[in-house]
This record gives sequence, structure tokens and C-alpha cells, in this order.
Amino acid sequence: RQSSNSMFPPEGYKTVFPETMRHLGGENPNLIRAAHELTCKFIEHMSPEQIIQATPEMLRQAQETLSIGSTKNHTETMKCGMKIASDLAEKMQEQFAPYFPQWYEMLQQIMIGDNIEALGAAVTTTSSMALAIGRGHFEPHMKQAMRLAERSLSCNDHPQVQSAGIFFFASMCELLGTDTETAMPTFVDYLINSIRDTNLYHLVTAKAENAGADLAFEIGEDNKEKSSEQNNNEATMDADDEIEVDDRINPHEDWHLDTNNIDKVSTAVVALDFINNNAPMVVVPHLIKALDVLMLTLPTPSQEISWAVFDCVQSLFNIGMLYIKEHPENMELNLQLKTAAAKMNSMSVSIIEHDDNLGTVARAVRLIGTLIDMFGTASLAEGVDEKVMDSTDNLLHGMTQAQYQYSEMLKIQPSPKGESAMNTVRVAAVEMVIELMKKLEPSRALTLFTPVDKTITAFIQGGYLNAGLIGRLMQILANLGPNAEPLMPSKFPLILEALKDEKDHAVRKAAVEGMAYMLVQAPSLVVGGAVDGVDRTAQILPPILSVATQRPYVEDGSPPDPDAQSAFSHGMVTALWLFVARHTRGSHLPGDTAAKIQSAADASLYATLQSMPFEGEKYSLSVSACLALERLFDRRDPTLMRAFNELGPALTRTVERLNLPETPLTADDPQDDLKPEDRQRVANFLERVRAFTPPAM
Repeated sequence: RQSSNSMFPPEGYKTVFPETMRHLGGENPNLIRAAHELTCKFIEHMSPEQIIQATPEMLRQAQETLSIGSTKNHTETMKCGMKIASDLAEKMQEQFAPYFPQWYEMLQQIMIGDNIEALGAAVTTTSSMALAIGRGHFEPHMKQAMRLAERSLSCNDHPQVQSAGIFFFASMCELLGTDTETAMPTFVDYLINSIRDTNLYHLVTAKAENAGADLAFEIGEDNKEKSSEQNNNEATMDADDEIEVDDRINPHEDWHLDTNNIDKVSTAVVALDFINNNAPMVVVPHLIKALDVLMLTLPTPSQEISWAVFDCVQSLFNIGMLYIKEHPENMELNLQLKTAAAKMNSMSVSIIEHDDNLGTVARAVRLIGTLIDMFGTASLAEGVDEKVMDSTDNLLHGMTQAQYQYSEMLKIQPSPKGESAMNTVRVAAVEMVIELMKKLEPSRALTLFTPVDKTITAFIQGGYLNAGLIGRLMQILANLGPNAEPLMPSKFPLILEALKDEKDHAVRKAAVEGMAYMLVQAPSLVVGGAVDGVDRTAQILPPILSVATQRPYVEDGSPPDPDAQSAFSHGMVTALWLFVARHTRGSHLPGDTAAKIQSAADASLYATLQSMPFEGEKYSLSVSACLALERLFDRRDPTLMRAFNELGPALTRTVERLNLPETPLTADDPQDDLKPEDRQRVANFLERVRAFTPPAM
């Protein structure tokens, strides 16, 4: 029966599939290759029912293809057979386990054979199958498979085969997790040495030298096995080895990039990141050595390596910080990490200034922000804070000019929601500026920010009212605190425009969220201040109240825009903090404005209590509402006292929600962004409310 989930029409499938299988077992290599490609497409788009039904026939024909290739020593034909089996394993996952032993026997024969290229394909296939069926099914074969795959790491003249071996052992790390250190005690060192010793360039008349293998494998209780005798110690590093830059490129010679070695190095870096993610404690003894070697690869003409290095470096610093938090007594490692961070930030600034690849630049910018967040100004060598801001200003200015020219050339209007590579870099750059502003002394921060501020403002004023930019700009102003007052005359109209934007819900949400942050961190910039003699509070109150009191709906009953719904939730919390500001800065408010805030509280506070906790939002939004309510409670706010019967149930629901297992908003965006003390503070507030008897109204 044809499944409705399949992309293949019933009659076409019945006709094409058998014919494809027939050619897989034929003699013509070209037809075999074409049939293999079509079979892989079948596997990709078949329904689960079709896969289960067709697997025996596909594997039988794939085995026949592999056998024909082996008999004729035709590597490409052998690869076709292995690729089909590998794709099936990845599609079926654990359901492939019954077929694995038979296929592993065939793969073993290839791995001990003389065909080196086929060896690499067999190692890759074994990796894919092992990941698909899982550790439980693969473990009986793991030790032997590792012994066989070790051979691929010694193929110094075949970097692609070495890459296959590296991928295999990285896959074993994913399966082994924390057992990696016991099973493969020297693999991390091997990866570091491979990255260090592999030359990305080669003379057209000479081969580059590559790293050799030196691995020891120990699994389970048997810890006596050591590395194979045929593997020498060429690439090993002692703990005291000094890592020096080896400049092998003479400008008077004809050097070319070696694409095979690029693949090998990028695979080694990705493999190291595999271990970072699956067995981080295994990497801790190698942290500084790994960081030093990775930094030696930069800058590199290979985008693939650059991206992998930045991702891996960030993982290594994350591991280091977690370790330091658990072992604060390790002052030496803490100092080494700060030194490495300063070195990495200086290098990242240079890459921002000179690299044309926006993806690489985005990673460099993000890493600077991360390291500043981790280590503060200790991650910046003397004068580098100014270089960071100058390079950021040049970067933003250059992209703004390029985007204007592009828009003019095409005669199109700027797009406020453009998710281009430029916008990715731009938002990352502003986030990095935020982190730096937090760490610098306020007057120094204002001095360095002023040139960047002009560029960001010019971009927004040019029609690119981007949600990411307006929200982050408001964070910067809040972090500058009262020092930002000279900037407010030019910024407040942009903020007000975003708060009133009823067409772009993402922009409005970002502005409302940013306003809450400003009210918490720097209320004097908003409440009681004036622009051109006009009270700011009176101007922001109507759009905030509009967002906070108008629940989004769609006439046909379909779900409202998620950004509109989120803006509604954030608007209610922002309104709460505005009510708090009425108490803390009431003396700075004109009488009529204070009265309007009180009226707004009467209109919205009851509905806010009934809406808590805020579903579909990060936990911190509900906590922010609770903290604002606690401030109002401490002031015995009359509106809150009138709605007191709703306060206890709202807090109870919130505490219960915060203690439930997390449901991520997206794969990369966790909903639970709280610290333990956040939960405790809300729980303590609830106990205070339960013990309180409100006055008679």
C-alpha cells in the first residue's frame, strides 16, 4: 500500500524502483552510479512503511554492488554500495541493527584490504552505522572497529582517508560520552597534533608533511591494550612542548592550498568540538594547548576551517569557565584562560578588520562578546577596547553604505525584516557592544560608544527599523545609565516610533521589551525626563498601554501572530515597571502624568495578574513581573491592594510553572533562563503574600 507520506506516485514507484534495483546489480559502472544516486533519493523521500518494506531488497542489491566493485577493484562502485547501506542506516536508526552484523563483516574485509581509498569509505560507513544503531548494538564490535579504523589515521599520504578516521573516532566519542578518556586516552592529543602539524599549503612539486597517528584504545575493564606497533610517535606532544608558529610559506615559491589537508584539519577541529559537546571533562587537561594550536590556524583562507575554529574555541572557553566555577581554587588555569582570551580577542579584531567573509566576521564578533562577558576587561589587552569599537564602527558603517548602494541600485526600499548575512553580523556586532558597555567604566563606555552610536542611528533612521537593533540599542542606553542622557534627544524619537509600530510586531515587541529593561536599569532616562521640554513618560504611556491592554486576535479564529502575542505579554510587564517608577520617581513627574499612570494601572493590572505566568515566553519574563509586583507590594500600591485576591493565585501558578520541566521555545532557545535564586525569590514573595492581611478597602 502506498503511504500518503511518500513523494512517489504509486504506479511510478512500482515501475521505477525494480528497474533501479536491477541496474545496481549490473556490470556497467556508469549505470551503477546512476542507479545508486536514484536509490539514495528513494531512501531520502520514502515513507517509513516503504523503507521497511524495501530495505531487504535495497541491501541485497547494495551488497551485490559492493561485491562487484571488490571483485573488479573498482573503488567508485564499492562506494556506491556502501553509500546506500549508510543512507539506509541513517534513515532507519536503531531499526537497522539486525542488518548491521552482516554488513560489518563486509566492511571489515575492506578495512584490512589494500585499497586505501575504499578503506576511508568503509570507515565512514562504519561511523554512520554506529551512530544510527547506537552504543548498545555497536559496543560488541567497538574495540575491533577502532583497531581497524586506527589504520586510516596512519595514511599520511591520503588526508581524506585520515579525515574519515578522525570522523570515526569523533563518532565513538559521541557514543562513549564520558567513557571517551578511558577508551581513547590519546585521541585529544592526536587531534591537536593533527591541527598543528598539517600544512594547508603545498609546493606544486612537493607534498606537505602530515601528522602521524599515535592512539591508545582501552575499553571496559581491560586497560592493558596500547597503540598499534605500526603507529609511530611523530605527532605526539609532551606536556612541556612549546608551540611555535611554523611559517612554511616562502613568497618566492609556488605554493598552493591543499584541499585535502583543509578537509583533514576542518574535520579534526570539528571532531575536537564533538568531544567538547559530548565529553567536556576529557578536554580540560588539554584546554590551553588546544586553544594555542587553534589560534595558530588563524587567519586562514579556508572558510570551513575558520568557522569550525571559532565554534570550537567558544566551546573550549565555555568548558574552561564551567570548570573554574566548580574549582575556583585553580587560579593558574583561570589566569591562563584570561591570557588566552586576550590573545584571541586581539586576533578576532584583526579578522573583523581584514576578512571579507561575513560568516567568519560574525563568529569573530560573537566570540569577542562572549569573552568580554566571561572575563570582562581582562580579556582585552591595553588599548584593545578602543580597537574593538573602531573596528565595529568601520564594520557597521561599511555594511550600511553597501546596503544603501545595493538598495539604490535595485530601486527597492530598505527591508526592516531582512535576515541577510549583513543583518546577522550587524546584530552580533551590537550585542558585542552591549557586553563591552556593561564592563567598562561608564564615562569610558560613553566615549567609545559615541562614534558607533552615530552609525547605528544613521542605519535605523535610513528606514531599517530592525527589531534586533532597536532592542539592543535600548539595552546599551540602559547600561550606560544616566551617562546616556546626552544621547536621548536623538534616540527617543526612534524608540517612540518603534513603540507605535503596529505593522511590524517584532519591532514593537523589541521596543516594549527594551523599555522594560530601561525602566529597571535606568528609570531616570524615561520617567521624569524631558525631550525638547516635553515629558517623555507622557509620550510612552499611550503606546505601552495600547500594547498591554489589547490582546491580539484574528477574526477568522486562527492563532495570532506570535510576535504580536509576545508583545502583548511584554507590554503587560513593561506597564508594571512603569507603575513601579510612579512610586520611585513620582516627584519628577508632572501631576497630570502621574494621574494618567494611576489610571493605566487601574485599567491593566488586574488583567496582568490573571495572565500570569506568561505561556510561550522565557521564564524570566514571568519572574520580572513578580519582581515588579513585589516592589508594588512593598509600597502597598492601592491598585494592587484592590486586586490583592488575584495576587496570591497568580504567584502560585507562576511558582508551579517555574518548577515544571523546561519546554524549549526552539532547539537553540531554552525557555528556562533562570538562576536558582530567581525561583527562590519568587517563592519567598509568595510566602510573604500568603502571610499578609490586606487592609480593608
